[in-house]
Amino acid sequence: MSKRLSVSPDLTDRLSCFPYGVGHENEGVCLLVTMGPYRILLDCGLNDIQPIATQETPPADVVFCSHAHADRARGLLDLHRAFPQMPIYASEVTERLLPLNWLDSVEQAIPRFCQAMACDRQLTYLTI
Repeated sequence: MSKRLSVSPDLTDRLSCFPYGVGHENEGVCLLVTMGPYRILLDCGLNDIQPIATQETPPADVVFCSHAHADRARGLLDLHRAFPQMPIYASEVTERLLPLNWLDSVEQAIPRFCQAMACDRQLTYLTI
């Protein structure tokens, strides 16, 4: 006999995704995922973060950057400058590559704002 999950009207159980950018043309990707009470910004490849930075409070509790390509990361520096208290995470490699998105900025003007997440699991490859 299978148990049915009860559907709660409580918003803490809610899952939603709001696209600030989905990669059309030069737009970049930026998704706000809400899981219960948590707000997670996945990537910030926006040329203009104004739609995100319209409030005084951060748009998310945390930001995850999937990789350092401009379409996923170009807006992160402006996002950090607008909300310096909002944590931004990426892999160690991505964190090191992020400054390549702002080569036109003075090197010293780019703070190390992204926290690197170490990969504890070693990858093994199948050799044929």
